[in-house]
Amino acid sequence: MTGSRRPAFSFTGAAGRAGRRLSLAQAVAGTSALAMAVVGLGWLGLSGSPNVAARPSLFSGSLVLADDRPPVVVDLATGLGTIRLAGVFSDVGAASYGQVQPVAVEGGTFLVNTTSGTFNYLDSDDLVVKSSGGGVALGSFPGSSLAHGFADGAQAFVVRYGATRSTISLVDRTTVLEGATTGRHKTPVVLDGFAATSSPVRRQVGSVAVARGELWALEGSPGASPLLVEYRPPRAGGGLIERSHGRVNRLAALEAFGSTSPSTTPQRSVAVATPSALELFTGSGRQATERGLSISGMGAVSQILPVSSAGGSAWFLYQTPTAWYVVGAEGSGHLVGTTRIDPTALSAGTALVEPAVGGTRLYTVGASGTASGRLLVVDPRSGALSAVPGVASYPVKSRIERPAYPATIVSAAGPRVVFDNPGALLAVVVFTDGSHAPTVVDASTLAAVDPAAPPGALASLTRAGHTPSHPDRQPVKNTTPAQSHPAPLQRQLPVQQVNEQLNCSKTNEVPHAPQLAPAIPSPRTLAISWTYPLLDSQDCEPSSYLVSVTPVGSGPAPSSSTVEVVGQTSVVFGGLVPSTSYRVVVRALLAKQSTPSAPELATTSATGPGAPVAVRTTFVAGSGWRVSWRPCSGPLCQVRPATWTVTGAIFGGGFVSSPASLIVPASASSALVPIS
Repeated sequence: MTGSRRPAFSFTGAAGRAGRRLSLAQAVAGTSALAMAVVGLGWLGLSGSPNVAARPSLFSGSLVLADDRPPVVVDLATGLGTIRLAGVFSDVGAASYGQVQPVAVEGGTFLVNTTSGTFNYLDSDDLVVKSSGGGVALGSFPGSSLAHGFADGAQAFVVRYGATRSTISLVDRTTVLEGATTGRHKTPVVLDGFAATSSPVRRQVGSVAVARGELWALEGSPGASPLLVEYRPPRAGGGLIERSHGRVNRLAALEAFGSTSPSTTPQRSVAVATPSALELFTGSGRQATERGLSISGMGAVSQILPVSSAGGSAWFLYQTPTAWYVVGAEGSGHLVGTTRIDPTALSAGTALVEPAVGGTRLYTVGASGTASGRLLVVDPRSGALSAVPGVASYPVKSRIERPAYPATIVSAAGPRVVFDNPGALLAVVVFTDGSHAPTVVDASTLAAVDPAAPPGALASLTRAGHTPSHPDRQPVKNTTPAQSHPAPLQRQLPVQQVNEQLNCSKTNEVPHAPQLAPAIPSPRTLAISWTYPLLDSQDCEPSSYLVSVTPVGSGPAPSSSTVEVVGQTSVVFGGLVPSTSYRVVVRALLAKQSTPSAPELATTSATGPGAPVAVRTTFVAGSGWRVSWRPCSGPLCQVRPATWTVTGAIFGGGFVSSPASLIVPASASSALVPIS
């Protein structure tokens, strides 16, 4: 889905909003907009003179990354992380950080609850507008459990998805401000625009695009040809005006683009990509013009990915059974071309995440196969493919992390491209203007602060009711490079450790893999123990684990191959067979997510066969005694004997004698002990 869980970009001028209230990022890191500009100039001097085409420009502002832990705020000028937004999920009534979507708008960041559509606004000083009450809630919509926000200048559209219809709400900062001042009086908040669709907006990549203050959507069931519908607010406000543009091919994707040339009037367009054509819609309402551009020569198309762009061209990636192709159109209405991506560098079966435009290149991530986790750069005009210089693959903090690469978000803002995996601790910022090498943002080194803290109370960074879950661990240190701070800021630098442990039962965080210690064997048990790695102060710690022990090969299985262990990290697993190899796996459970350990092999120790049962002795006149028995059977008697040894003793008449021991084969069930 275009815009799904993209990082949000907040832009400010040199003076920012510091005149109204202090930025949390400035309070913690002491970084101002002016300092950002100075650092950018310093990089230009240190890195030499880049070529004219890549000449950097002053660029400032902040970026909010989506995260399954507290979202990270990144300084766009330097590419460095500044703070983390602790407890921000409660500011939109969500149960976990993974349910919060940052949405880029001019002047700030919208925060959207992706399950209910409840929204809030994060100013450029990193403080939320509505600091209590859990954000501004939309009306009741039974059956809907998915919502996404889409930026539109200083406003945002919030789309809630249902099985038979959807709702579209247009909001801005004033909407949130009204919710903050009238919410306690139960006064309804007036939206900038609202529409209930007649059919559901499709839940897939490329189903929504925003252009010129309008939202375009593909509506209908996934298997049918969708209806292309345009929604725009009337001049007088109120409901959204709906206009249908007819049905399009079942396999279709939308993208907005526009002219950025200073010599032309800014104009936004919407491109509809289908397997055989690009349909370009330029203008607004009934004044809109439509132009079709035919596409051929690619063969059967299985997938179309829109390329997020703020430039004057629309780009799409087409996947076919033999190769990936780049198809583009200029704002003037001309087809850029159909270019095949080098198949020797990118196989046709490789899955890619939704790309973004940075400078003159397209950036994406391999989501499967041999390209899984690779950070890829595509030249749309030649089809050449390469890795991001210096960061060829998505970085991980430790081998324990296992990022889900299909969830990676690629976004662009000016001369910056950001690779963000919400489940990972690291992110990558690429400088497409050539001003600096890519930087890696490490969330675990940043201070976690409360964006709902009132001005003047920034020293208390732990929200009331949210207590650290690991008080024995040391506070996280802020490793942002030292700056010169005014004296009042220095008193606010100590970092508080924050962990929303009370919400770990509902978190979307994917647990790390447990680390197994060598099992301690006995003939019929394995003593299994493990440790759980905590890579970040914001990590939730599992309260339960599933321990599985299965035989290797065709060995006998225990009566129960899996047990649940609660509140501890060890267990003695019984019911096993001596001298048998087993495969041990421990799975960490965290809410609805789970992660298994690497399998370990363990072998139970050896033991002798079980004692015989039903032993009886019968006198045989003139011969001796007949001794009979049955072999041991059952779960504790898996070791079979090689031979039987029969011994005895004779008592009576004041003497004791011991007959010779008899050794008989394992197949025997009786033996005659003769009278000597």
